[in-house]
Amino acid sequence: MASTVRNLTVNEAFEIALKIASEYSIRGSLQTGTKIADNDAKKFSFADSAQQEIAVAIPIEDKFEISHFKTTTLFGDEHGLDFVKHVNDDVVLMATTGALSYILSSNSNSGTFTIEEETSEDVWSVLDTETYSSADEDFVTYSGHITAGDTDNSIRIVLKGSYPYQVTNYTMYDITFNGDSNIPNYGEGIIYSLPSDFRKMRKVTHNSIITDRYEIIGDNEYVILDKDNEGVYLFEYDRIPKVIDDDSGDDYEFEIKKEAQHLIPYYIAALMIVEDKPEVADVAFQEYEKKFNLLTFKKEPKKISRVTNNLWGVKQYG
Repeated sequence: MASTVRNLTVNEAFEIALKIASEYSIRGSLQTGTKIADNDAKKFSFADSAQQEIAVAIPIEDKFEISHFKTTTLFGDEHGLDFVKHVNDDVVLMATTGALSYILSSNSNSGTFTIEEETSEDVWSVLDTETYSSADEDFVTYSGHITAGDTDNSIRIVLKGSYPYQVTNYTMYDITFNGDSNIPNYGEGIIYSLPSDFRKMRKVTHNSIITDRYEIIGDNEYVILDKDNEGVYLFEYDRIPKVIDDDSGDDYEFEIKKEAQHLIPYYIAALMIVEDKPEVADVAFQEYEKKFNLLTFKKEPKKISRVTNNLWGVKQYG
C-alpha cells in the first residue's frame, strides 16, 4: 500500500533553515546561544512570510460555486430598479399585502425609514424603524424580516428625513428566509461575497461554459452577476494561505504545492541572518531563486527584490 507523503511542517522547515543559515554563516557563529533563541521566537513569523511570498508566485488554487437564480418578488423582476428621490416629506416607497421580508439600498447617511402595517383603513402602525448609515454617499443595502399582526394586512415602507437622498433596488418578498443576511440581493447586478482568502480569479464557467460576465468589486470582496443570467457559476481562483502564527503550532503543514516546499527553508534562512549579515543572507536568497527557477510546473511571473535589511522586516502578501 502506497504511503501518503505529507506536507512540510513549520518545525521541520525551521530545523532545515537553521542548518542552512549556519552553513552560510561564518563557522555557524550566527546561530548559537541567544541568536537561536531569537530566531525560535520568530519562527512562525518567518514561516508565514515565506509561505505568503511563495504563494504569490506559485499560486494555491481553489474553487467555489454559486447557484444564481432569481427569487420571485411581490412586484415582479423589473420593479424597484429605478432611483426614488426623497426630498423632505415622507415618501411611501412601496406597499403590498403578504410581505414577510424586504430589501433596499440608499445613499443616505442619516435619517430613517419605517416599516408600517395598516391595522385598519388608512391607519398605519410602525413595526420597525431603521437608521441610515451610508458614508460618502455610497449606497448601502438594508434588509429585514417583517412581523405583522395579521399577514393579510397591507405593509408599506416609508422614507423619512429632512434632506435629499436616493433609494434603489427595493422590493419585498412573501418568503421568510433563514436570517436577515440570507435575504437575496436585488438589482440589475446581484452581489455575492467572495471567499475571505480570495486573491485572484483564474477562470469562471457558467453552466459549464467559460464566461466573462461578472465583475469583481471592493477590495476583492464581492462579485456581481447579471440578475438575468441564471445558472450555476464555478469560480476557480488563487487563494491566500492562512496566516501562520503562534497558534498554528510546530506541526502546522504548509499549504503551497509540495513540489515547492523545499524553497521555504532557504527563504527562512535568509530572514534569520539578514540583520547580522545581509551579504550572507543574499547568498541564501540566491540559492532560493536558483531552486525556484528549476521548478518545471506552471508558475506566475516572479518579481521579488533582493535581500536587504528593510525588505525582510516586511511581510509581502501580494
